[in-house]
Amino acid sequence: MKEGKGLFLVTLDFEMLWGIETAKATPEWRCRVANVHTVIPRLLELFERYEISATFAAVGMLLHDSVASIRGSEPDLLPSYKDKSLSPYLSLWKFKEEDGVYYCGKHLLEMIKEAGRHEIASHTYSHYYCLAEGQTQEQFRADLGKNIAIASANKIKIGSLVFPRNEFNTDYLNICEELGINVVRSNPRQWMWKDGGQMGHWLPRQIRRACRLLDHYVGPYNYFSPQDLLASPVVQLPASRFLRPVSRFGKFLEPLRLRHIKNEMAYAAKNNLGYQLWWHPHNMGVDMDENLAFLEKVLSHFQRLREEYNFQSVTMNYFKTFVERK
Repeated sequence: MKEGKGLFLVTLDFEMLWGIETAKATPEWRCRVANVHTVIPRLLELFERYEISATFAAVGMLLHDSVASIRGSEPDLLPSYKDKSLSPYLSLWKFKEEDGVYYCGKHLLEMIKEAGRHEIASHTYSHYYCLAEGQTQEQFRADLGKNIAIASANKIKIGSLVFPRNEFNTDYLNICEELGINVVRSNPRQWMWKDGGQMGHWLPRQIRRACRLLDHYVGPYNYFSPQDLLASPVVQLPASRFLRPVSRFGKFLEPLRLRHIKNEMAYAAKNNLGYQLWWHPHNMGVDMDENLAFLEKVLSHFQRLREEYNFQSVTMNYFKTFVERK
């Protein structure tokens, strides 16, 4: 076995229906989210088989076990979004107790915690939109503080954060540091994944979206140098690749997408670099068997890279400690 320093991170944005505005929660979305109750145990089984230590960035509201317990659990300051549809607090009165299947995930987070190898991180308390017009830093502080408090009450220590909808806001990093968040996930560094990159700023939105789609199959490799990230008080771990759901209409392209991911991982492993794969559990709520089979091929490839190049699976919160020890 070679002595390597390459790192493989798996991060999951665990939000269920909190990530969808109430008006957009169609029956199809509800079905997909309800299936998360099956997806999570199957993911944990795969992660155990391939010795993956994953980071589940969970919306804090998921730590309630009933709709009744959600009501009255608001932080001291609520987000004053200009777009009122973004705030879940305005819709809580509409929730019925049977809606808990879409909004409550305490038993799933207990399963993740009991697995012993994974990290439960923050996806904020209410799926807070950090770039939305109208909200403030103090409201974000109240939201994140509420998340940390409810996690602590459930014997979960929060040390990492994934910004909802990848709305990465550097102005909020000081608040993260104040509240004990040491690591956050940032966006891929390629221009097509940024809002207003040098090239992306001048291209129409449709072209940028097409470039993002193409990037999943033939784009430049996405990776990062772990050592280069340690200087910042709050480590900003770039995402490498979103694990798209298996396409129903372009299945002939799936081998190409798999090969691209494998090649990126191999490059990172051979060159002592970092690679971060992320997705939402509900992405696998449709075509579950096919999506999990695709993931297993990726994890099997990781296993080979670990054996040959000592490619290591680490959580977000353990990243800095692991790199410093190496």
